[in-house]
Amino acid sequence: MQHIEFITTQTTIHEKFIFLRLLIIACIALIYCRLFLCISGVHIVQRMYGCEWDDEAGEVTGFNHFGYDGEDYLVLDLKTDTWIAPKRQALIIKMKWDHERSLYQKDKDYITQECPQWLKKYVNYGRSSLMRKGEITSPEIMSLIKWALLAWRRNLTFMSKNVFETIL
Repeated sequence: MQHIEFITTQTTIHEKFIFLRLLIIACIALIYCRLFLCISGVHIVQRMYGCEWDDEAGEVTGFNHFGYDGEDYLVLDLKTDTWIAPKRQALIIKMKWDHERSLYQKDKDYITQECPQWLKKYVNYGRSSLMRKGEITSPEIMSLIKWALLAWRRNLTFMSKNVFETIL
């Protein structure tokens, strides 16, 4: 169960880091909405990160994207070692994060080193199953990992809850 140990460890290590980054984006978005009279209601802050491995070419590429209400908000550019802000509302955070080199290095190390190692390991674990031919004789076993950051306002107070759940 090494993969579950990895997920638990990584969640513990990165949980505060991810939580704070999402919270910063949510707060900036909230301030922006107050200044420019955005439509009230539910808003979504989202993070998507990981790596892709082309086993034929041997290339590994990584990505780290933050979104707000379904649109790109900040995108990590590994070629220029900077954040890209497609929306001007994200420029404040972009400038701050561009100067936080240790946080950038953590993201880059995870995306370019740790993630590919685990991806290759999982592909190798599943290779025999993926290459197998024949009928399925046993029921499938699946694992679902869910993590969410919920944030809301109550009586003009910003509240949040961190949720992590593993279902086997």
